[in-house]
Amino acid sequence: MTSILCVSGSPREGGNTDAMISEFHRGAIETGGKSTLIKLREVIFSGCDGCEGCNETHKCHLNDDMQGIYSLLEKADVWVFASPVYWWNISGLLKNFIDRFEVYWGDEEFKRLCFEKKAVILTCGGQTENKNREAEQYLELFFSKMHLTVIGKIRASADEKTTISEGKLLSCFELGKKIGSGSG
Repeated sequence: MTSILCVSGSPREGGNTDAMISEFHRGAIETGGKSTLIKLREVIFSGCDGCEGCNETHKCHLNDDMQGIYSLLEKADVWVFASPVYWWNISGLLKNFIDRFEVYWGDEEFKRLCFEKKAVILTCGGQTENKNREAEQYLELFFSKMHLTVIGKIRASADEKTTISEGKLLSCFELGKKIGSGSG
């Protein structure tokens, strides 16, 4: 059974990004995948403080909800990150979350584990899909540095809350089904 960790980087409840990741999550579960959905706006975590202690210990000294999320990341076969596009990039909420991956930077054992992991990128912004590509590219670079293989990307354009097209939501659902069934 494929284990999937879905992470929504949207600070807005019920918006387009939430709709995209919720449809992906629903599709994954429908086909028997084990999918966990985390909405970062509901998680209590601090930004990385740059202490560099994790360079030696491979553990973060900040005692917050990230400690539980680290174990979910380590167990998941597929990471799905979804973000609204803010100023041609991912949300600050998702960026702060990614900054906490510093704990893994020098951890060779974790990097070897990541070679087997896959990633999916879901983004939505108010401009045309082509102009929203920078956020997707940022996440592609992040996943490549973490040694994950990107196996799916969906980029959408929607200017108002809940105006994402049904076609894009269906694409998210179908991608979730494909990956949840293990054929992704």
